[in-house]
Amino acid sequence: MRKLFIYSFALSIAMLNTVFPQFFSPGDLSSAHFKYLDGFSKCTKCHTGNRKKACLKCHTDIAEKIESKSGYHYRNDDKRCYQCHGEHRGKKHDLRDLKRIGFKHEDTGWPLEGKHKRLKCEECHTDKRVNAITGKKTNLTTYLKNSSQCSSCHPNPHKKPEYQKPCDECHNAQDWNYFDFAKDKKPKNVKKDKVQAK
Repeated sequence: MRKLFIYSFALSIAMLNTVFPQFFSPGDLSSAHFKYLDGFSKCTKCHTGNRKKACLKCHTDIAEKIESKSGYHYRNDDKRCYQCHGEHRGKKHDLRDLKRIGFKHEDTGWPLEGKHKRLKCEECHTDKRVNAITGKKTNLTTYLKNSSQCSSCHPNPHKKPEYQKPCDECHNAQDWNYFDFAKDKKPKNVKKDKVQAK
């Protein structure tokens, strides 16, 4: 008799969810998750004992950053994913709204200094995000792939081996044409050209 009651109750819940899904869901998923995770049968893909682990199972690019102990997500690893990327707020909700979450570039481990402060995000972050489920590139920008090495954006204009040293030994982010005479003698035959990003 007890088993019959349990089965009847479970069947009633399933039927109610089919007829009135909003009764069980706190709201629609964002468009980023809706296509792959919407529906009563898929709730447990995210809503598990360890929701952060469930997020990182799909978002492997972020898991790699945390594992390598680098980047924004590693430095904010004490937070739960939903604290910044809250779900069930509708299809138009932007999970990556950096202004809403109070993003500070210095939290990535690479503070913006000098001329870098004036650049728009997309001037440096040109790679496109890969869909965590399909593995295909999307039209959304990813902020996870950039290197903090000067040469990742700026070609090295110095051809001679004696000038192949870390850029910040002679230059700074305020002005690439700046040269610190106290640190080194000015290399001979170096033109004072503006260094442009690649």
